[in-house]
Amino acid sequence: NLASPTVRLSSDVLGFIDYDLDLKKSNGSVRELDLNEYQINSDKYNYSLKLRRVVEMTFQNLHQALLLGTEPFTDEENLRLYDDFSQSLRHKFIF
Repeated sequence: NLASPTVRLSSDVLGFIDYDLDLKKSNGSVRELDLNEYQINSDKYNYSLKLRRVVEMTFQNLHQALLLGTEPFTDEENLRLYDDFSQSLRHKFIF
């Protein structure tokens, strides 16, 4: 999910922009998802040419990184992060 960095909008509200571009890696291949949504919303919300270039370049760079298995997109790193997250949830909800 390609999105802007999260920013604090107020003391208790965080916000970000979801650019409606997604990549999914499965069995060694990478699929690009929601390209049509991105195109529609970039027109609807009048994304600047500069923003479109940055978003599209970042999307292609991420696509390549996923294909190559570049950190942090290795299967091992993702499994480790998932295990860490799962363990933190177990510890958080143990009564």
